[in-house]
Amino acid sequence: MIHDLGIASVAGPVLDRVVVGPQAFDDPRVSISVGVLGAGESTGTRSSGPGREEVWFVLDPAVETTGTGGAVVRTGPGVLAGFSGSVHGLANRGDGPARYIRIAMGEDLAGEIKGSGWAEPEWSPFDRSLLAATNAHDGMGEIRFRRLWDQDRFVTGWGFVDHALVGPGTSVGYHRHDTVQECYLILAGTGIMKVDGAVFEVGPGACVPNRLGGSHGLVAHLEAVEFINVALYTEGRFDVTDLGDDLSDVVSG
Repeated sequence: MIHDLGIASVAGPVLDRVVVGPQAFDDPRVSISVGVLGAGESTGTRSSGPGREEVWFVLDPAVETTGTGGAVVRTGPGVLAGFSGSVHGLANRGDGPARYIRIAMGEDLAGEIKGSGWAEPEWSPFDRSLLAATNAHDGMGEIRFRRLWDQDRFVTGWGFVDHALVGPGTSVGYHRHDTVQECYLILAGTGIMKVDGAVFEVGPGACVPNRLGGSHGLVAHLEAVEFINVALYTEGRFDVTDLGDDLSDVVSG
């Protein structure tokens, strides 16, 4: 099912409105929220306990992030990973609104934090120059992609966070996961997705979860599609079955 996060038109201010709840996933510990900070506004700082981790996708520039070492002004757009045991927050230091998407995984549990002391949050920019060419699941041509964080950086069910760009005439081939819940967050461009046999258009602000045992793929037709792919592992491992469909028939029919 496709969800509209409302990031394309929301004016704000909005703070942490849940737009995709656990019912859209196969894990009740997952939720997706959106927020819009006005100039000078802040989320406040928060801490992630040993059983919870958050990833914040910041869609606008001039954002200040907070960790245990203090505040740092970033040039967005970018991603802030709040690992287990981290203290983190966002503040808008620009003149216009600052939009964000927050995906939380896990639940706060009592106990020791993995490792020693508090973990620092990490920032990674949405930088297209860092993307590398790769073929994705037997799709058409090559897309460009970068893995921002892998499973070894997390202690909850997070599998990875990817930044990808699908150019016109290329695609992420149709494929299935049995132990992985993925979610595509469309940042820019308009493309076509095929999910469990259904074909539909996606644009900025679209959020498309892939349930366990589900199949999906994405093709760019007239313009490039930039998106984030997040993966949550239910059994602590990755699996994939490529289905031999490059989605060329979706755009040629």
